[in-house]
Amino acid sequence: MAKTSIKPAVARYDDTLYIDGGNAFVQAIYGDTKIKFPHSIAELDEVTWRSTQDRFGDSKVKDFINVGKKYYVVGETAQSFYVTKLSGRAKYTRDYYGLLFARTVVELNRDERSDVIADVNIMASHTPQDFPFRKQLKDSIKGKWAFTCNKIKYNLSVNDVQTYDEPFGSYANVAFVKKAVGRYDFPCSGKVVGVIDIGGGTCSCLMVDGEGHVQHAQSDNGTMGINDSMALFKRILEEDYNETFAQSRRIPEDRLRDALQHGKFVGKGRALDCKDQAARALTPLLNEINSLYISKFDGGVSVDRIVLTGGGSILLEDRLKEMLDHGDVQMADISKEIQYANVSGAKTYMDVKATYL
Repeated sequence: MAKTSIKPAVARYDDTLYIDGGNAFVQAIYGDTKIKFPHSIAELDEVTWRSTQDRFGDSKVKDFINVGKKYYVVGETAQSFYVTKLSGRAKYTRDYYGLLFARTVVELNRDERSDVIADVNIMASHTPQDFPFRKQLKDSIKGKWAFTCNKIKYNLSVNDVQTYDEPFGSYANVAFVKKAVGRYDFPCSGKVVGVIDIGGGTCSCLMVDGEGHVQHAQSDNGTMGINDSMALFKRILEEDYNETFAQSRRIPEDRLRDALQHGKFVGKGRALDCKDQAARALTPLLNEINSLYISKFDGGVSVDRIVLTGGGSILLEDRLKEMLDHGDVQMADISKEIQYANVSGAKTYMDVKATYL
């Protein structure tokens, strides 16, 4: 999507930017390029915006976006300010979800040094609960865009916007298996599949019938994500092992995640047994997931297969399999790719439609 690469107005799966505007992170795929950045937006006055940009320097310049007379920080740098976090219908506006789109385009063109002019086709996600707001989602992106980032002018025409339920992408990631060019296998054909998506900020569930149709009455959102468990786990560790962490300004996230998953914290040259602390921290989230499982999937008796997805599913895999007590549970992708399962699956789904329909 650079100045010399104008995309056609008719949407095709290989010309489409796929966006998953998750509660904690935004993930996207365009061609073979994968993108991830924190879902954080802060609006600043012009003076603060310019001075902050100078202070952070080139490493964070892609987070600073100017749209007309408004000045935004989108991504990791925004977390240094008061961040507006919207949900439901409220987030599907040009100055919120639209900014996540703009920031995604900037990331795609991070090595570009000339102005960017492009036609863009979008397939953007929403949570199962936000299904009624698909029109608002489309309107938040579609149309003409003019903004500046790092002195580069972006002039974009968004010609086509399609939407999908976030967990449906993960369903498609396992339901359509490419065997060769123009040929797919359909291992979920005839099976009712329940997808459980544990993201950073929320969890959700989605049911897909044996013909591949989403059953929205059997789909819903929770209010907690794995980040809530991580924050609670950190507090519990600091309280229970006060002497160990008394002088720690921070606990490295990778060590915290590993300890939450395996029940053993490694630091200061020794290992601390924290199985009990991990169980206490995960209980609220597991209870919420179980509540969705019972209310929407009838405790598993209404679904033939369970698909686990989202970054939190890696940490919770063993606990979830034990709790769900279902004979057919699989992950939406391998560990290092599962964060992109929703957008990868959406792209696969569009390829299947182009191939067979």
